[in-house]
Amino acid sequence: MKFLDNLAPKMVYGSIAVAGVVGIASILDMVTGFPFNGGMMLDIMYLLGSAILGYMCYDAYQDMKST
Repeated sequence: MKFLDNLAPKMVYGSIAVAGVVGIASILDMVTGFPFNGGMMLDIMYLLGSAILGYMCYDAYQDMKST
């Protein structure tokens, strides 16, 4: 099925986009207190989670590219 062949890269690109949006939002919250109301520990956890997700997406993309 041709649709399923393109599904994996689309999921990886979508996950990279989500990780980027969450990372930018948490940095913005650390600086301005908007959009999450300035909880520093929560922002650090969001930033850490988005970094881990970004790394996992990068690794999955490299695996897809090599095969």
